[in-house]
Amino acid sequence: MAEASSRYRYVILTVTWVAYAVSSACRLNLAPLAPFMRADLSLSIAELGLFYSFTYLAYICAQMPAGWFVDRFGIRPLLVISQVVVGGASLLMYTVTSALQGWLVEFLAGLGAGSLLVCTTKAIAMWFPTKERATAMGIQQASLNLGGVGTAIMMPVIALASGWRFGFVLMGAVAIVSAGMSLALFREPPSMAGLGQRSEIRPKGPLGKVLTNRNIVLTAIGAMFLVIVEFCLIMNLVLFMTESILLSVVVASGYLALVEGAGALGKPLFGAISDRLLSAKRRPIWVFAGIMSLACSASMVFLSPQTPALLIAAMLALFGLTAIGWGGLFLTMMGELAGKELSGVASSFGLTMTSLGIVMGPPIFGFIVDTTGSYQLAWAFTAICAAVGTLLISLIREEKKTM
Repeated sequence: MAEASSRYRYVILTVTWVAYAVSSACRLNLAPLAPFMRADLSLSIAELGLFYSFTYLAYICAQMPAGWFVDRFGIRPLLVISQVVVGGASLLMYTVTSALQGWLVEFLAGLGAGSLLVCTTKAIAMWFPTKERATAMGIQQASLNLGGVGTAIMMPVIALASGWRFGFVLMGAVAIVSAGMSLALFREPPSMAGLGQRSEIRPKGPLGKVLTNRNIVLTAIGAMFLVIVEFCLIMNLVLFMTESILLSVVVASGYLALVEGAGALGKPLFGAISDRLLSAKRRPIWVFAGIMSLACSASMVFLSPQTPALLIAAMLALFGLTAIGWGGLFLTMMGELAGKELSGVASSFGLTMTSLGIVMGPPIFGFIVDTTGSYQLAWAFTAICAAVGTLLISLIREEKKTM
C-alpha cells in the first residue's frame, strides 16, 4: 500500500504540471498578444505592464490566506476552485474594452492563480522526498514556461486570424477542463490526512516564525529582485524586438518562445544538478544563475537591428535559462528552510514577495521606456535588480533539510 502511494506521486506531478501550465498560459498570453491589445485598446507600455501588476497584486492578496488554508484543510479543494477562477477570468477578457476593465479581470485571475501556485508547490513538497524534490519542483515549474512557449507560438496566429480576444477564450475553456482533471485525480499527501480537524492551528504563529527566519527572508527578498528581471524580460521582449530591433510580431514571438523554452529546460536542469551533483544544496547553482542573468541583462543594452540573428538567439537562450530557470530552486528552498509544518505559509510568504516584484517591475520598465524612449536604460534597470538579488541569495546559509 505504501509503495502504491509512493508511486502515485508521479500522478500528482502530472496533475499539478497540467494545472500550472494551463493557468500560466492564461496569464502569459498577455506577452505575445501585447502588440494587438496595445493597438486595439490604445495602451502605453506602462499600461500594458499594469496588466501583470494587477495580476500579481492579487497574488499578494491571495497567497498568505491560501497557504494557511492548505496547511489546515488540505490542497485539493483550493486546487480545483483556483483553476475555475482562472478560467472564468480568462473568458471574461473577451468582454474587455478598456485598460481599467482589463486590469480588474486580471486581478480576478491573479486571485485564482496565486492560490493555485501555493497548492502545486505544497503538493510537490509533501509528495516527494528530499533527493527528488528540487528535480520534481523544477519539472513542475517548467510547466509555467512551456505554457508560455505554447502561447508565444499560437497566440499571434490566433490574433491575426480571429482577434486577440479569442486567445483568452480558448485558454479559459482549457482551464475549466483542467479543473475537472484535478478534481478526479488529485489526492492529498498521506502525511496531511485529517488536517481539517486540526483546529489548534492559528495563522499568526506560523507566520511569525517565518518572518523571523533570516534565511527565509533573504531567500524571499532575493527572489523578489530576480523575478523583476524575469518578468520584465517576458512581458517586454516582443515589444522590444518589434519596436527597437524592428522585427515582425511573429518573429519576435518566436524569440519569446525560445526564452520560455530555455527557462523550462533550466528549471529541471538546475534542480537535477542541485539534487544529484551538489548533495541537495540549492544556493550555489542559484547564485550562478543570478550572475549569468546579470550578464545577459547588461548584454541587452547593446542589441541593435544590426546584431546577427544567431547571436541574438544564443544570448536570449542563455537569458531565459538563467533568468527563469531558478524558480524551482526558490520554491524548494522556501519549503526546506521552513520545514514540513510551515511549508505552506513559508511558500506563500515567498510567493507574496515575488508577486510584489512583479507588481513593481514591468510598470517601472515601461515607465522608463515611455519617459526616455530608451529600452537600453530599462535593461540597465533589470541588470541592477539582478545584481541585488544575486547578492542577497549569496548570503543565505542553507540548513540541514527537515522535510
